[in-house]
Amino acid sequence: MLKAIIYDIGGTLVKTDTAVIASLEYALKENGIFVFNKEKIINSLGKSSLYNITLAVKSSYNGDDVDSVIERVRKSYKKIFPQKMFTHGKIFPDVIESLSKLKKLGIKQAILTGFLNKEAELILTTLNLKSYFSVLVTVDQVHNLRPHPEALNLAIKKLGCLENECIYIGDTIADIQMAKNAHVKMICVQTGVQNNYLLKKKKPDYFLQGIPQATDLIIKQLSI
Repeated sequence: MLKAIIYDIGGTLVKTDTAVIASLEYALKENGIFVFNKEKIINSLGKSSLYNITLAVKSSYNGDDVDSVIERVRKSYKKIFPQKMFTHGKIFPDVIESLSKLKKLGIKQAILTGFLNKEAELILTTLNLKSYFSVLVTVDQVHNLRPHPEALNLAIKKLGCLENECIYIGDTIADIQMAKNAHVKMICVQTGVQNNYLLKKKKPDYFLQGIPQATDLIIKQLSI
């Protein structure tokens, strides 16, 4: 029986890609890098901000001091991200209503994200989402990035559930692969920025338009 739902944040509940790319662009320019491969970053979304920064710097800069450049870019990114998130971040349509429905049904809800704890807290607090979730797992709580199942296993443990009592909802290839590695059912939503054809090729358990459709499916299954 389903007892808990674990959600990704960016591209799943909240549109964050514009804020992430804008923050990265600002941080790179502030440190003398004016061109970077946006497509590479988009395809890597869902892992961590440090992963995105490292990828962007290493694909655009080959100096001997690359590690110090990455650290400077990281500091610039950290400084500007709250402002960019405030400007560009927004909840996808009907997410609040969906979360409310499931909370009223007694379903536990958790967040698992590639954002750092401070970043995730900022997003959830700014957009008034925090009260819907009893568990928050962020990238700085684990040693391995998605698609490794460590973060998902940790979320399940914190929820006090078994793998077959949870469902994970995300929007990236890394999300699909992580859920498979953790042996957890997964709904892939189409509200992220990665290519739908490539996502579908990874064969998630369900491939739906967004959170409202995922919620309808879950409620229907609960009534069976």
